[in-house]
Amino acid sequence: MAEENMTSAVSPETSGKICEDVFVNGGTDIMDSDVKESDDVETPTEENHSNEPVMPRKSSFMCKDGSRKPPRKKTVSFSSMPTERKIATAQDCLQCMQSGSELIKVRSNSRQYHRIFKLNPDMTEIRWQPTSKKPHKARISIAAIKEVRGGKTTEALKNKEIAGIYQDECAFSIIFGEDFDSMDLIANTPDEANIWITGLTCLINTSAKTGTSPEAIEEMQQMRDSWLQEMFETEASQSAGTLDEKGVINLVTKLNSNIAPARVRQKVKEIELNRVEAAERGRLSTEEFICLFKEISTRPEIYFLLVRYASNTDYLTTDDLLLFLEAEQGMQRVTKDKCIDIINKFEPSKDGRKKGQLGIDVDCWDGPNEDPIIYHGHTFTSKIQFKAVIEAINTYAFETSEYPVILSIENHCNIKQQQAMAAYMTSIFGDKLCQECVGENEDGPPSPESLKGKILVKGKKLPPNSVDGYVTDEDEGAESDKKKNNKSKDHPVKKHKLAKELSDLVNYCVSTRFQDFQISQQKQKFYEMCSFSESTAIKLAMSCPEEFVNHNKKFLSRIYPNGMRVDSSNYNPQDLWNCGCQMVALNYQTHGLMMDLYNGFFRRNAMCGYILKPAIMREEIAYFSANTKDVIPGVSPQILHIKVISGQHFPKPKGSGSRGDVTDPYVTIEIFGIPADCAEERTKTVPHNGYSPIFDESFEFQINLPELALVRFAVLDDDYIGDEFIGQYTIPFECMQTGYRHIRLCSNTGEEIPNCTLFIHVAITNKRGGGKAHKRGMSVKKKTKRDYTSMKSVGVKSIDETFKVAIQPLRDGTDLRDNVQITLADFKETCGLSPIANIKQCFRLMSTRLSNSTEQANLSLIMSGDYPSLEAQGNLPDILKKALISFDELVAEIKNLLENADTVYERLLHCKRAGTEWHEDLENVCQQAGLKGKKLSKAMENFSWNIRVLKGQADLINQAKKENQEYLRQITEAAQSMGAGKFSEGQIDMPETLDSPL
Repeated sequence: MAEENMTSAVSPETSGKICEDVFVNGGTDIMDSDVKESDDVETPTEENHSNEPVMPRKSSFMCKDGSRKPPRKKTVSFSSMPTERKIATAQDCLQCMQSGSELIKVRSNSRQYHRIFKLNPDMTEIRWQPTSKKPHKARISIAAIKEVRGGKTTEALKNKEIAGIYQDECAFSIIFGEDFDSMDLIANTPDEANIWITGLTCLINTSAKTGTSPEAIEEMQQMRDSWLQEMFETEASQSAGTLDEKGVINLVTKLNSNIAPARVRQKVKEIELNRVEAAERGRLSTEEFICLFKEISTRPEIYFLLVRYASNTDYLTTDDLLLFLEAEQGMQRVTKDKCIDIINKFEPSKDGRKKGQLGIDVDCWDGPNEDPIIYHGHTFTSKIQFKAVIEAINTYAFETSEYPVILSIENHCNIKQQQAMAAYMTSIFGDKLCQECVGENEDGPPSPESLKGKILVKGKKLPPNSVDGYVTDEDEGAESDKKKNNKSKDHPVKKHKLAKELSDLVNYCVSTRFQDFQISQQKQKFYEMCSFSESTAIKLAMSCPEEFVNHNKKFLSRIYPNGMRVDSSNYNPQDLWNCGCQMVALNYQTHGLMMDLYNGFFRRNAMCGYILKPAIMREEIAYFSANTKDVIPGVSPQILHIKVISGQHFPKPKGSGSRGDVTDPYVTIEIFGIPADCAEERTKTVPHNGYSPIFDESFEFQINLPELALVRFAVLDDDYIGDEFIGQYTIPFECMQTGYRHIRLCSNTGEEIPNCTLFIHVAITNKRGGGKAHKRGMSVKKKTKRDYTSMKSVGVKSIDETFKVAIQPLRDGTDLRDNVQITLADFKETCGLSPIANIKQCFRLMSTRLSNSTEQANLSLIMSGDYPSLEAQGNLPDILKKALISFDELVAEIKNLLENADTVYERLLHCKRAGTEWHEDLENVCQQAGLKGKKLSKAMENFSWNIRVLKGQADLINQAKKENQEYLRQITEAAQSMGAGKFSEGQIDMPETLDSPL
């Protein structure tokens, strides 16, 4: 499976004001060390009798406290418990089905019945009992099955009396007969549902080619056995066709290095104990080795995916792989050559990436022999030479990224040692040191692009044409002293003498004292930056978040840990990123949750150390409060769907005091971002299995400001002594790729744990209308009343009249976008897919239904100008006729949006320009209208809100146009890859994309 690619490369090169508009990976301090049995339920005996004792709809599945009873434990499943049999092949699934499973059969009226379902010995039909029906009626022929759907995709399973009780992963439907009837079933566990879905899918695929005999199925799964036999014979060529334990371990390690030798030894002993016939002790035959390898190396959840997409049930062809990449992984314009390359490079090795560090704090003190030293004052850290640190920075500063490094000097040295510091930096850095003076005509800082390869010094600066002089000291040292001595707020600020040589090295990062936001707006220069202790910054973030955000639009802010953190612990950096603070310093030597967030935040943008802030935090006229719990104006909320499937090779917690290597893992998923986005969920605990636990649980999160959101996966031990932490991975929401992904977990020090992964499925959908979503897939349900974004009253009639013009285009834009999303959701539902599916999956399902139909029919994609339509030849099943009607409705709404988007866009743009004209003299106009105090502040806030709404809604309609053009492209590509389509030259050209700046 594809690995999660965690980077997103975007160039920081933008306008000259980018220094305030980016988050900088920096400001870190330099140190010397960088389930139980369920109750019996009355079972109906006759499904077709009106007065039969029917199973209660909810109560019999609920505990007295209202919670759902835990599922019954099965002895054969995907869960890979050490005491359970492992599913390694399709034959294992079929054997389980032949043994029988107790499933819940759901009728269209929501009635539920316990039935024992079995696959008959010759694998030609499914039977169930008890039933009053005649035996020939209580069965479904394998040849009659059209498809098997996982999840709640039918009307019976979507019923609110069913949907709220059972996991999606436990539900599946068998679609059979010429009328595409549905048999809706619920298994006790997701594992059991997977067994039936996998087994039936295998039978359907095999039946279409060679029949469903055991021999036919075994024949279609010979590729892996043949490969293993060849590898075994090569290894055993000199040992009479058998291998001893050491040889088996060597061969297994060669084929799959993730398998521990101890596990292989255990399996060899089990095989010897279970032998029926006498054989040479301590040696395995070919058949025994193949059985051993498949059992210990097969991951059932991966095998399940293989069966779903493999036309031969044993391997993916080039076409199968292409279909998987497009339909499941969301990749676009995949070619067969690309698939061949992936197959040829199936196991590429990747070098570990190094971390980019673009801001460094050095705490400088007087050292012996007039040689300055660095250590964190008032903490338990050792001392290192200033010169050695500068040499290290010079060597590694641009190894990962060419973008500028900001060196923050906290100066506690005398004049002579300051001069030594300046001399070291000048001589060692050489041309890398940025020493150019700020020009008189400059009105903003240079962009990171123009400062590539440069080191900037941040510190105090003397007035022009002055020699050594005194400057205020308001950085960490002063803050620490103030708290230590309990000095009052009004106490005179401490000063220290500054050497001119050191002052001359400071240009674009001049440290200045912060008084309040109003004074900063009036007097602070663009090249001046304020430093805040964490407590001061958090207090400002809580009391006046809007002003803090606006301050950081114009000026750089640096946050540092409180001096009283003598243990070098860390605070939560997310709270300050939410306010737009650019340089949030942490104690890099202290590992834990806060450093996990820090490292995760800067994974994006190719880990270059600079990240562009969200537009709402950069634009001059925009209102944003870091503490808001409302919908962000002009930002479309996203729904993140995560299914945690399985884990691999979880180690025992390093600090655990328990005996043995057994763990009871569970997974937590945490969302960090603005307060409205913060959430946490956890999976069930899988007892006694850290090697290959199966979780199979789905979660859903609403993300209101995607650009600031972080997603953290943590694996913990539920039965721990001392330490519960196993591993974690933190990733920006915008870096997450959809589809099936492996996440490589990291230790508490941030280092990758060998072979330790979490297997998940990710889907992202749009959320319309605001509000919290609670169930997977509910984000696209129709609303009886549509929520429209509105304009807020400024309180000045002439200004409000300007904004009233935007009311209709705002409604039109919302209608255009929502109508497409509603018809798209209807098309997916008609195809029997969940809302997180994509268009290519819909086409794949229609193609399968068409090929499984006994009617002589086919579909052709006809292009009428830029827009497609599906033309049917022959007699289509009713279920496909409904899908075609839904498809036509979708194309009609896409066409409506594409033809009207430009008009709506221009109307919103015109209104924004008209409103912006009031901005320069807004305060005077409001005062003339009699507004003052809080009313004036509210008027200014509402004005900014309106401008931001117009900008954001124009961006959304622009984005919607591009998305709909992509929908058309996907439809064309899907039809071509499925074999449907009649195209004449020039008919499939896509319309040009809208690329107008606002």
